[in-house]
Amino acid sequence: GGLVGSSSGMVNNSHVEGAIVNTGGETGGLVGNNTGLVSRAYAKVAINAANKTGGFVGTNGTNGKIKHAYSNGDVIGVDKVGGFVGEALANSKIYKSYTLATVLSSGTTDQGGFVGLNAGTIDTENFYNTTPGGLNSSSTAGTGKTVVLLANKSIFKNWDLKTIWGMPAGSTPLLRNAGVKSALDAIDLQVGQDTPATIKFTWSKDSSSTN
Repeated sequence: GGLVGSSSGMVNNSHVEGAIVNTGGETGGLVGNNTGLVSRAYAKVAINAANKTGGFVGTNGTNGKIKHAYSNGDVIGVDKVGGFVGEALANSKIYKSYTLATVLSSGTTDQGGFVGLNAGTIDTENFYNTTPGGLNSSSTAGTGKTVVLLANKSIFKNWDLKTIWGMPAGSTPLLRNAGVKSALDAIDLQVGQDTPATIKFTWSKDSSSTN
């Protein structure tokens, strides 16, 4: 992953921006394999990888939880490829998250706008971008919306848009504590938040694919 390869702990208040090229499996914009908790974080990462590839997390493993997160950037993989998560295993959960990613694949199975393969809990309060068409047109979980609708506050009526998220005019939701202060100043950004982690990177990894 752009920030963590494998996490069984907590990853909070963080974001990454850049690009990843990886010939191995379990590649995510923020975390490769998550069996812990990821919260209030985002990834703006272009990814070119193999199986189990997601714009935010490659594999959300057993007992893995993701909440209040988003991703953006092209996601290119083979099988088990999703705009947000490549695969979600049993007893994993994702809450109130979204992706604007464009999904591309050279494979034939388990691809989708939000998640490639899902055996966990991903409710309808999670959203993906259908505007690019193609593999973004559907997903085994999550709710598809055009990029125009994803900038409409009514879509996120059950999200906390006062303390966790904010929506400047014409924008999709932005996190208040993950390095977006300038974008949210106009809508009364709360002060006193934890200092966010900011990482910008470009890296490549050549290894044998393990699936």
